[in-house]
Amino acid sequence: MRRHGDFAVLLRTARELARLCRGAAKLVQEARDAGHQDDTVIAAARLMHSDLLRTKHAVEDELVTWVLDCSKCGRRVHWVVGEGC
Repeated sequence: MRRHGDFAVLLRTARELARLCRGAAKLVQEARDAGHQDDTVIAAARLMHSDLLRTKHAVEDELVTWVLDCSKCGRRVHWVVGEGC
């Protein structure tokens, strides 16, 4: 039986990963805008963004398996992937 605490941890993790993904995407854009001649800077930023996004998707894959009851209407609901990059 899954506990509510487990769900809360997964939810916080997915939200934090989404925030980090947005930051990494911004970093990639800033590196491009700055006109870096060194492609390793952009490649490193893109790799970081890709790794964060892959980890976020893994957490969301787990969240999708949860079946919950809505606290407002009492209906059965499922996690819907969101807050993407």
